[in-house]
Amino acid sequence: MADKNKSKELMFQIRFELSDLDAKGMNLDSPKGNSRALISILSSCNAEAISVYEAFAGYCHEAEINGIENYPLYNWTKSVISDPQKVKKHSKKFTVYVKGNEVYDKNTAEDIYNKLSSLPVCMKLNIHDTDPKNNPQMPKKYKL
Repeated sequence: MADKNKSKELMFQIRFELSDLDAKGMNLDSPKGNSRALISILSSCNAEAISVYEAFAGYCHEAEINGIENYPLYNWTKSVISDPQKVKKHSKKFTVYVKGNEVYDKNTAEDIYNKLSSLPVCMKLNIHDTDPKNNPQMPKKYKL
């Protein structure tokens, strides 16, 4: 019975947005400027930040290798990474992965949020949960 309740527990994720310059600094092999402090904090939490664009492109690439019919968000995601304005927008937005996981418990999310909130580099910093009602739903035109 405990396993059934555990599956209903919400998981969390940290997302943040950076300036164009700081976002470019995050995407280099050798971080530049303000992104160094951000990466240092994330590293101390066994975490890393991946741009939303990078995550979307990875999802599409994986789907194209394994068969898009097995990836229900493929068409929607592909439309996003094919739009230059959305590419620019999503290249500045980042998702925090902890130990390789894109969602994690509330305490972990709050700890990382509190550490990152002291950095002026994060223009927008949010904690998101996995409750579908709190997240964007796929537009009908992309549903299979």
